[in-house]
Amino acid sequence: MAGEALDIFISYSHRDEGLKDELVNYHLKPLKRDGKINTWQDRDIEAGAEWAEEIKTNLEKADIVLLLITRHFLASDYCYEKKCSGRCNATTTAPLG
Repeated sequence: MAGEALDIFISYSHRDEGLKDELVNYHLKPLKRDGKINTWQDRDIEAGAEWAEEIKTNLEKADIVLLLITRHFLASDYCYEKKCSGRCNATTTAPLG
């Protein structure tokens, strides 16, 4: 895997769009620019694509699942139960602060 970019799936509540944009456009930007990571988020789904299938496919192929955990994320049934069911339960969680 040396030299290959890691695929990062970003899960967040749409109510935290600004925080997600800050994370992607500033904090992760140097890693993206250097080709160390590729990020994917639901906003990358193209019009007409099967939304749930796109999320499932990208979640399964991700090397890292990054959860932007906020009060909105925790309150969202979809974020908590649907988007990451199974896959996120089998991962290591590391808080960033």
